[in-house]
Amino acid sequence: MLPYVKDKEIESYTFNLSPFWVRIFNIPFECMDRSVAMDVGSAIRELIAIDWRDRDGGWTEYIQLRVIINISEPLRRVAQFVNKEGVTTVCAIKYEILPTFCYNCGLISHSTQKYKKTVTKSKSNETSYQYGN
Repeated sequence: MLPYVKDKEIESYTFNLSPFWVRIFNIPFECMDRSVAMDVGSAIRELIAIDWRDRDGGWTEYIQLRVIINISEPLRRVAQFVNKEGVTTVCAIKYEILPTFCYNCGLISHSTQKYKKTVTKSKSNETSYQYGN
């Protein structure tokens, strides 16, 4: 959401930021805390909220975050953090309820069918998408 500025023309606003829920996987059990959630969320862009609902009283395999995403840039697929011992962990990012999305380039602005660049095919003549199928 952009702040309203009196007398500012609507054409001068850039509507490229949007909130999304993301799930962060591959975080070691001992690192599942608020501090790591804030660090990983900030690494994606701007952290809005952390969903700490437990799953029937047990721990879950991911941390769920609400972050602001710049939709004019490709979506991030991974985030990294360094624990107290200096070990770097690569975490997979999974986005929830994305609108039209291109699995080739990672942009939200168009679909895979409308992707304009050449798509590489594997030896089995199947299309290989950078962001999954």
